[in-house]
Amino acid sequence: NVSEELQERRLSTIADEIQARNARVVLIAGPSSSGKTTFSKRLSVLASTVLLVRITFVLILMLLLIAHAN
Repeated sequence: NVSEELQERRLSTIADEIQARNARVVLIAGPSSSGKTTFSKRLSVLASTVLLVRITFVLILMLLLIAHAN
């Protein structure tokens, strides 16, 4: 599918940019059911194990903050 290929290229570009900047934190935000978890999982497949740990940590932190706010 052309659309999926384009999205994979964009994800790859994002992963490369995160690694190039040696990002310590990656924030993924959006409304409920907008695909944050799916996005972070797909991004982690394209990135290093270190990035996966960082993304997972930030996602968990965001979920905790959202739960605390409610």
